[in-house]
Amino acid sequence: MTRRSRRSGDPFQPDLLQGKPIDAVNAAFLVDAERWRLQFRCEDCANRRADGSCLYAWPNAVMRAEPFAAVSDDGAALFCRAFEPDGS
Repeated sequence: MTRRSRRSGDPFQPDLLQGKPIDAVNAAFLVDAERWRLQFRCEDCANRRADGSCLYAWPNAVMRAEPFAAVSDDGAALFCRAFEPDGS
């Protein structure tokens, strides 16, 4: 996907694409996540309930999708804003 971020003109949203295609940004994120062993998914979050749902009702299907996309088709970040490492 080669769309540009619509958020680049919004002072409250970072331009995560920085002129790059969305697919390239998502692919680079996955490489970096593996390299740095980043924890950002529901399974690693302290706010996950025993049944797998989110304490804050975040739509966690996005966080469990394979392959994970860090940026949506319109350039918005798909990270959970309530994520807290569970410490394990």
